[in-house]
Amino acid sequence: MEENHPILFYDGHCNLCHYAVRFVSQRDKKKCFFFAPLQGETAAGRLSQEILNVDTVVLLEGNNLYIKSKAAFRVLRLLGFPWNLLCVFNVFPQKLTDWGYDAIARRRNRIWGRREVCEMPVLADPIRFLP
Repeated sequence: MEENHPILFYDGHCNLCHYAVRFVSQRDKKKCFFFAPLQGETAAGRLSQEILNVDTVVLLEGNNLYIKSKAAFRVLRLLGFPWNLLCVFNVFPQKLTDWGYDAIARRRNRIWGRREVCEMPVLADPIRFLP
């Protein structure tokens, strides 16, 4: 079933990533997203080792793979109005938007904390969460 839906891979140990997954899940009115931790078996089966070694959000949509800021912008676009309006920042060069993404990523564990165990978020629609 998830083959036809985008899969958002996230760091299962990162609190900010859990907040982001909750944000997307609650605003995904069409229920198009599936979610999977980068440390899980779904990621191991669908992503290359090179991608698994990158400490970032990854969006797999069909045969298209988006990472860092491109993944974030694609998620916002798929969420629709009003979130897709933030894609106006996608006009900046990817080098610049990835720099901003990386600046937040470097500080995320210090600011939001880190989980000892990779756990699945507790949300209203558990079927959309892959191992």
